[in-house]
Amino acid sequence: MRLHSLSVKGFRNLAGSRIDFRGPVTLFYGANAQGKTNLLEALYLIATTRSFRESRAEVLIAHGQESATLEASVEGETVRHLQTLHLSPRGRQYRRDGQAVPLATYVQGLPVVVLSVEDRGLVEGSPRHRRNFLDATAVWKNPAHLDTLLAFGRCKDQRNQVLRNYSPGRARELDAWSDTFRRLAIPIERERRAATETINAALKSLRQRLNFDEPIELAYEPSGGEDWERTLREARPREIRRGLSLVGPHRDRLQILLDGRPIASYGSSGQIRSALWMLKLARVQVLSERGEAPPLFLLDDVEAELDRERIGQMMDLTQGKAQLVVTATRPDLPSLKPSAIFRVESGRVFEEFPPAT
Repeated sequence: MRLHSLSVKGFRNLAGSRIDFRGPVTLFYGANAQGKTNLLEALYLIATTRSFRESRAEVLIAHGQESATLEASVEGETVRHLQTLHLSPRGRQYRRDGQAVPLATYVQGLPVVVLSVEDRGLVEGSPRHRRNFLDATAVWKNPAHLDTLLAFGRCKDQRNQVLRNYSPGRARELDAWSDTFRRLAIPIERERRAATETINAALKSLRQRLNFDEPIELAYEPSGGEDWERTLREARPREIRRGLSLVGPHRDRLQILLDGRPIASYGSSGQIRSALWMLKLARVQVLSERGEAPPLFLLDDVEAELDRERIGQMMDLTQGKAQLVVTATRPDLPSLKPSAIFRVESGRVFEEFPPAT
């Protein structure tokens, strides 16, 4: 599906407005702190129901407003859908064409990849950031993976509750939750392995096309081992003492390797930036391979993240494979060829079309 329009009401500093997206590349420019990143955040939210910056709904709602509503019109060759996300202190409600749908169905409507300064957490942050990156790819290839992840999260919470309040009389209850825990962990591990292989294949292809000197790859390290029953049995005494699950998909590790070494420990700032760029391009490639409409590729503050050569390479690599939405401080970026240009000022969006030459 391709993004056709976005409507915003009550979200951060953005004035209520509708933005129409024309062509494969849209540029939003303006001074810092005017609302450009908020626009990308709104797009990411409407696509995934989550922010790439902030998880608390109350922070996303404009000052003085009780709620926020985002609407995106997405279209394919023969169909058009309206995705709606409503944010309030009570939570988030998402709809497609006015109807409630499973989350796994909703997030398939507008596949999205974002590259921003927040992404350094993917390298330098907790393992959770890297697991989320891997799971996002796995869900796109197999939507049922999201249902399994949600079910595992609920099971883990129940199992932890038993572990925190364990007594010999609750041994059978712990056995039951451990069995469900094991049955859910196995397919999660399988899908994560498959996603790792898929991303690594895309990284290898990109490296060859870009003549990139140092190989970048992912190394997935599941915490469960080869025998889940044995792993859980051996971990039980420690888990009872600690009162929580010490093994499982929530403890899996994913390392980003540069020439075989962890980039978080050995990579320079420039190498880390290059690795993040390659990882995001790899995800775009994976998402575009299903043969449907191209994914949405959001690039925040592109001048800070990519030099002129990289911008040119990105344009070549994503042509026909992604719908680009880019933010910058000026409209005349070398190598970028926008289909439409918008100026952002104090949360208001002004269309400047056709692009300046």
